[in-house]
Amino acid sequence: MAAAQTLTPLRPEAAEPAAGPGVTDWRAAASAAGPVMLGYLPVSFAFGVLAPTFGLPSWAAIAMSGVVFAGSSQFAALGPLQAGASPVSIVFTTFLINLRHALYSLTMAPKTRGWETHDKLGFAWQLTDEAFAVHSTEFSKRTRGAGECRKFNFLIHFAWAGSTALGTVAAGLIPDSKALGLDFSQTAMFIALLAVLIKGSRELVIAVLAGVLAVLMTAAGLPLWAVIVPTVVAATVGLRWENKSPVGNVRTESEIAEESTS
Repeated sequence: MAAAQTLTPLRPEAAEPAAGPGVTDWRAAASAAGPVMLGYLPVSFAFGVLAPTFGLPSWAAIAMSGVVFAGSSQFAALGPLQAGASPVSIVFTTFLINLRHALYSLTMAPKTRGWETHDKLGFAWQLTDEAFAVHSTEFSKRTRGAGECRKFNFLIHFAWAGSTALGTVAAGLIPDSKALGLDFSQTAMFIALLAVLIKGSRELVIAVLAGVLAVLMTAAGLPLWAVIVPTVVAATVGLRWENKSPVGNVRTESEIAEESTS
């Protein structure tokens, strides 16, 4: 008779501790912020390189990226600063250029209901064009908390200011930075961002409408209004177009076909 074997009971494997909400927020924020950070690096670097050529000290360029955090306004302010324009005129000019951010905040306001006031203020301060595009996309997919959005904004803000600092260091190594066409880097970034957002004929028509209006207003001698007016007009047309759709946000069959083949 075979000797009975003593069976050792299997111990249940210890379950891996679940990641806390803070870690999860960082992962989600880093995943969404990565492409924006890569896009910011050359643009902000270009600003850091160009700023000293306009007479702006390195520390002031870095401080501007840290406090203003608005690429178009920062590039637009270089010329008037070099020309000795009054601070009031520079602030007014950059205010008009960035007036579109008020529309961004209005669009994001319903998504931030229930947040603390300081979270809303910080979110609005760091709501750049690229951040708005990412936040709009992510909010359309899922609910996001203030913590994740705060971490996302911190990462892209750090990338912007840090790249400016690197640019100011490199400025001393480049004899003629203006000849490199670095001032076009932000325009190139906006074109790439627009190309990503165009998913069908509706977005393309609205983008072309806004672009044509901006060119016409600039040619008419109204460059300061060539951003906010086309933005408002194109957004209004797009909203009315969407409301006329019988299924609201559902795309037409032609638009779905265009998106699937792109």
